[in-house]
Amino acid sequence: MAKKFILFTLSFWFITFQSESYAQSIEEIDEPMIIERSDEEVLDTVYVGAFINSFYDLDIVSKSFKTDLWLWFQYRRKELDLNGKIEIANSKEYSINNLSLDKTKGLEWFGFRCRAEIMKDWNVQNFPFDRQELDVVVESQEFDTSAIILLPDIKNSSIDNQFKFTDWTINSFQMQKINRIYNSTFGDLEISGNSVYPAVKIGLQIKRKGSWLMLFKLITGVIIAFLISSSVFFINPMNTDPRFGLCVGGLFAAVGNKYIIEGIIPASSSNTLLDNIHNTTFVFIFLIIVLSIISLRFRESGEEKKENISKKVDKWSFILTSIAFYSLMLLFIFRAYNA
Repeated sequence: MAKKFILFTLSFWFITFQSESYAQSIEEIDEPMIIERSDEEVLDTVYVGAFINSFYDLDIVSKSFKTDLWLWFQYRRKELDLNGKIEIANSKEYSINNLSLDKTKGLEWFGFRCRAEIMKDWNVQNFPFDRQELDVVVESQEFDTSAIILLPDIKNSSIDNQFKFTDWTINSFQMQKINRIYNSTFGDLEISGNSVYPAVKIGLQIKRKGSWLMLFKLITGVIIAFLISSSVFFINPMNTDPRFGLCVGGLFAAVGNKYIIEGIIPASSSNTLLDNIHNTTFVFIFLIIVLSIISLRFRESGEEKKENISKKVDKWSFILTSIAFYSLMLLFIFRAYNA
């Protein structure tokens, strides 16, 4: 009888303890658990890859370049149809062919070959020591950032090793995720303010080859113009026709050289290296004309003392203007080279 009583007591105590523990557990989870998930887990993730066949027709005047590349997209959900819903956002025009749909290791695979003419605002401030970035922006034209996210497939993207630039050296190839923000809803009544679309930017950083030789070719005209103008200091100031005629000839040579260069390089809102060189040449030719007039005034006096002063003016004008002109040229050139 005592054994039964002990067993009954222990059973009652065990049941009571478990009931209290269960009640306490219920009290602890009365409030619902909130699990935070990142956007990349919530949205359809699409990996974008690129294989660059070539970049060509780099046109500074038309502000454009052309490219030929393969693009592919990997994603999990079969219902996510990207066919006809991808665009090259920064292009003038583009064409797509060789479309293909496939599966790879449980992922949907969609790819095509694209040829595009890309708009490019070239940075010519340090031309011909310029470095440029060639960017191709691949953007979703239907799904915004609330629907999908585009991420670069960096591991499998590359440039064709047979592709070689004639006038450029490739410094780097990179891809990055960006968001394109438009200050319009495009008539979508479900959103307000801006609309944001996912994109991947494919970038190539390049540097011009043969910059020193190109610079010499471009500024040969202004160097000759200055040499012609500065040679007037070896002519008697009383011979006004050749003395001032050479300055005018040098000025026309510099102006002609500038017009030729503007046919190669478009006008810029800021002073470029070549603008600085031409503007300095114009200023020094004008300075030579002013110094020639001063020397002529001393020589016209007929006094031996003033004639000696005129000779000294010519001598030191040639030396100082030459030193100042070529020093400024070197300053502008090396500043652009090291930029």
